[in-house]
Amino acid sequence: MLYVNIYISFYLLCIYSCTYSFGAILYISTCLNPKFRFKTKRPICETGRFYLSHATKYPTLERVMSVKKLVFMGTTALIGLVLVTLPFMSIPALSKTEHSEAIAARLLSDQPFVGLSTTPPDIKKPDWYNKVTITYTVSKNGTTADVNEVASLANATLNDSRGWSQLGANFKQVASGGMFNLILSQGSLLPTYSSGCSADWSCRAGNNVVINTDRWTGASTAWNSGGGTLRDYRHMVVNHEVGHWLGHDHASCGGSGQPAPLMQQQSIDLMGCTFNPWPLKGELFTSRF
Repeated sequence: MLYVNIYISFYLLCIYSCTYSFGAILYISTCLNPKFRFKTKRPICETGRFYLSHATKYPTLERVMSVKKLVFMGTTALIGLVLVTLPFMSIPALSKTEHSEAIAARLLSDQPFVGLSTTPPDIKKPDWYNKVTITYTVSKNGTTADVNEVASLANATLNDSRGWSQLGANFKQVASGGMFNLILSQGSLLPTYSSGCSADWSCRAGNNVVINTDRWTGASTAWNSGGGTLRDYRHMVVNHEVGHWLGHDHASCGGSGQPAPLMQQQSIDLMGCTFNPWPLKGELFTSRF
């Protein structure tokens, strides 16, 4: 508030001094200048007298020294007004780079943020989220394995929060009429589902997700060499073959030491990656729904 009062007072002083200076300049250049002989001398002189009469209490205009002092005051006040106004002039906007650097510096500073919440907003999930139910059947073909154990482990895998349930899907086993069929099959019978299926590995043929019994009970050489457990292999093989049904093709290792993509053929070769039974973030999509 103090700065505002000083600014207003200075502004009024400038107006007063400039008024006096204008009148003084007209007065000196005409009334007191014998060389000024133009016809307009009298009206200009009278104009100067008018401004001086309204800007000072001095009735005697011949006090030239007082006039000269006020001319100096008016000029000084005008310069002062410009200097006082400069801070209020518009400042050029920061460039995008400068703006980003300023934000980064602010974020790295120890000063607390005022009025800024770092708590993420509570975003309501869309209506379709977690409302897609995928039904499937479970059966076996040519094996003496316990189909109930297979069903229980497969359901736990499919609805695990680390797996395909992240798509917003709920997997539900049904007695018949499922969207796909999960089958535990003897290895030698795999080619009967499709010419593209091998007796050595698991396979997806149409709506049949076929798990090779040999792989289910013993995993694979590559997986065991990588230090993977049998339970993780069962997670991986179910997720991998269901991933094909969801619309995924095979993927490759992204680099030595990195977790293998779920859709990599980890049973055959880890290719330098580490074993991974769950879909990576970049694999969380489907063409089914």
